[in-house]
Amino acid sequence: MTGMSSWTLLAQILRPWPYRLLFFGLAIVALSVFTYRFNDKYSVPLIAAKRFGAALLGGQFLAAAATILFFGWNIGWRIHPDPVIVEDWVGAFWHFYVDDFFSKVGLGLAVLGLVLAGGVTWKSIGIRRPSLSIPSVLVIVAVAYLVLHFLVAPVSLNLWEWCLRFFGADLSQGNDGIDPLQWEVWSLRQVASQIGILGPALIVLCIGILAPVIEEMFFRGMLFTALLERLPTWGALIGQALLFAVIHLDLVRLPYLIVLGLVLGYLVKRTSSLLPAVLLHIIINVLSLIAVMT
Repeated sequence: MTGMSSWTLLAQILRPWPYRLLFFGLAIVALSVFTYRFNDKYSVPLIAAKRFGAALLGGQFLAAAATILFFGWNIGWRIHPDPVIVEDWVGAFWHFYVDDFFSKVGLGLAVLGLVLAGGVTWKSIGIRRPSLSIPSVLVIVAVAYLVLHFLVAPVSLNLWEWCLRFFGADLSQGNDGIDPLQWEVWSLRQVASQIGILGPALIVLCIGILAPVIEEMFFRGMLFTALLERLPTWGALIGQALLFAVIHLDLVRLPYLIVLGLVLGYLVKRTSSLLPAVLLHIIINVLSLIAVMT
């Protein structure tokens, strides 16, 4: 570890960014190709692909810059930093979650930027009262959670194990041979313990609440709205769900994330509001984190 340079560490923490930018770039291209209004019944203005792209890539650029600044501030802006500093930095597991946190903030900035630029309104991306009654929404959310938790999640995990056996590959390599899900549980517990007494609360706040709110505003709010104006409903549902799933860069839960994206998109379409999807997303994340922490 003593011979590790700043470039090596920086490359490690920025490793997910090329994939994120590639997938977001594909979304921008898709919106550019489908420039005509498919669904005339929607009264919201057509979201211009150029504005969408500028807001999205601008937010992600700021997020990447913030990640680099955070890294440089901690390491000391040296090509060959003090080995003790390197050891301490790598030993703090929460440092490696910073890039994902800033990426989520970048998505939130993209939504905010597009609203401030007049590309969309908060109401047009679903920040409004659901069309269904509150009891009906709560029942739908509860049923959706039960189906996702007890049916979709186990099937998704079984598909992962089947793929491992079929291809004869050990996709857990790179985490000291630990199963990816076990490694994630272990790393989150490490993060919680390293942050201190407020660690679990901060993790629940950031991953359990803030991340779902931002993701829903971007994927089911801004992106889904843009796709609905250009594609049939089924095409818009699939498009936002695929991008939502692949942007997590999680092969183990990829089938689950695709189905989750479809369910969340359907909730928005069915209730004409983003709020039920936000509620379901928060419930899923918070309960999963509580299970991990305990």
